[in-house]
Amino acid sequence: ASVSFIITRVLGDGVRLFATSIPVVIFIQYFFHIQMNEFWLYLFTLLGIAFVTILYTVYGGFRAVVWTDSLQFFIYVFGGIFAFGYIIFLLNQKGISEFDILQIILENNKSQFFRGFQGNFLTSPYFFLNAILGGMLLSVGSHGVDQMFVQRALACKTETQAKLALIGSGFVIFLQFALFLGIGILLFVFYGNKTILPDKVFSKFIVENIPSPFLGFLLASILASAMSTLSSSINSLSLTTVQDWNWNSSAKKISFLWGMILFFSSMIPLLLSSSLSEGLVELGLRIASYTMGPLIGLFLLGRLSFVPKIYGSGLGLSIFFGISLTMFVSYKFELALAYIIAFGILSFYALLFLNMLLVSHKHG
Repeated sequence: ASVSFIITRVLGDGVRLFATSIPVVIFIQYFFHIQMNEFWLYLFTLLGIAFVTILYTVYGGFRAVVWTDSLQFFIYVFGGIFAFGYIIFLLNQKGISEFDILQIILENNKSQFFRGFQGNFLTSPYFFLNAILGGMLLSVGSHGVDQMFVQRALACKTETQAKLALIGSGFVIFLQFALFLGIGILLFVFYGNKTILPDKVFSKFIVENIPSPFLGFLLASILASAMSTLSSSINSLSLTTVQDWNWNSSAKKISFLWGMILFFSSMIPLLLSSSLSEGLVELGLRIASYTMGPLIGLFLLGRLSFVPKIYGSGLGLSIFFGISLTMFVSYKFELALAYIIAFGILSFYALLFLNMLLVSHKHG
């Protein structure tokens, strides 16, 4: 379970870190006209973001991570609110009223929360039932078995505070998603029928339309979002290394090591960016879904009122082969996220049951 968390966190945060470098690189290209190969520009940008985050995480520890995360949260939420309001202002300047915006949204089906019953039931993640089931499983996986979130819960003074924090985060995340989805819809109205890559459209809008000093504020908001996740990951990976693997080394050295590993992991999506067929958000969720199923299975196993008799390395093998089977099935059939996670849970229990049968048969 620990190895699964480490691999998922490293790969997933590599994608997030790369996604954050996009607006910074576009900003540098647009304003400074630096004649440099785009790969090297991304490399130096990623190195800069990683270096600053590693610096305050290594020397500040968990307390610094909590405080900076809180401040960064307010920075990027206020940045989002400003962007939302400013896009409406620019649309009004073009002669497009709030009523016209609403009409365009409705005409282009941008007001749909779900795609209803459109698309393939097994492969479309936004099919109504898939969206509900997938959202539930992703929430249980991220808030129940992900060490980064669990560490935050354990930092609360009491169990009641931890429960309230988890419940409260649901409402905050809902409002946060509504805000940024609203920005996405407004950008659709702003650019009309122009074809722009989804991962770069907000960056393009910022550098071309936001005046100084608000431009710097929005860039700070984007950087705050990435650095918040990165610092928490460094901290949780370091704790996992010490607690699960008994690595008796300096906490600062371990944190620095994980920071550099996360930096190198961002090279993977950078090198593959030209061949990616899906957005970076979907890619990050897909990576998490591979390991999430078996780990949710393990989590639910711990909630049982009785303890099943498991021999030897049955749990470890069930998790490992459960993840392997999930990755194979996902690659072969391109299932929606909900079914990838559900398959991971079922495969974990099937393999665990098989292990118990084989061992009990062996022992007579």
